Amino acid sequence: MSARIAERAMAALGRPRVGARATRVGGGRASEVFLVQGGDSELIAYWLPEGGAREARRRYALLERLSGQFRLAPRPLAVDEDGDAALLLVEKLDGVAPAACGALGPDTVRRLAENFIETLASLHALEVAPADRPPDYLRRILSEWRRRWNAEEAGAAADADFRAVADWLSERMPQTAPSAWLHNDYKLDNILVDPGDPARLVGVVDWELAAVGHPLADLGAALAYWIEGRDSSLLRLDAPGPSCAPGAPTRAALVDLYAAAAGREVTEPAYWYAYGLLRLAVITQQLALRRRDEGQRVPRAKLIVRWLLDRAAEACGGGRL
Repeated sequence: MSARIAERAMAALGRPRVGARATRVGGGRASEVFLVQGGDSELIAYWLPEGGAREARRRYALLERLSGQFRLAPRPLAVDEDGDAALLLVEKLDGVAPAACGALGPDTVRRLAENFIETLASLHALEVAPADRPPDYLRRILSEWRRRWNAEEAGAAADADFRAVADWLSERMPQTAPSAWLHNDYKLDNILVDPGDPARLVGVVDWELAAVGHPLADLGAALAYWIEGRDSSLLRLDAPGPSCAPGAPTRAALVDLYAAAAGREVTEPAYWYAYGLLRLAVITQQLALRRRDEGQRVPRAKLIVRWLLDRAAEACGGGRL
């Protein structure tokens, strides 16, 4: 598989005679991710299997538009279709994940958090063409979550909480909504930093869920990923980066940082936090089911989903962020 990916990548770039190798470096929700090294160049290849050609073209078009406005997004390079499957090639950005920088001092952690939020606000400030503004974004997303949620897998108590939170979000849905470009999976392990100055962001990766929608939905998703030291140890084990390290701001402080950077009042932050938690509960359940189908054990998934729903219900009731 890797040899074929490398060969096709070089051919798609018009360099079929250049020797190359591909190393699998991860997998998204609908694709496998490879680092391709050939000659003096490196790039990232997303292999989207059967049914992925249309999605590859969508991602290419989206990144083509975004990378021209947002300097931290990778440039798309090519799409190589094979029937209904496809290979999407994008620029490899310099930088490393924050977690690769080792223990960071409190001042570095604080500056990283500030830059993390300011970068999100700068993405939301990009111009959105009227044709890109989808109607009823939040309503469609909540409907999709209800469709994907597996009540039988969750159990009666978790399912009751899921439905209560989803109903609460639907009933209090904002009547008017600004439109912005959303990353839709913005968290510390989807950014790249300068290893010489780990507080400085040099790239944002994994744009597969990017869309146009309500900017505070993006903030809510980021808040759900931001694990504090007082949160469950289940979550701290998988905290994406130093969000619970000394110097890291609280989720409430992140909301204030975002409001200042975006010049936008964040009304009802608990609403957006509950939104992000419900989203993450659905994603966690779906990933666990997929891994179980592949023969992997996921013993903590149900406990994590249970905690996320408990926190979402607490946020709905006016609890802390």
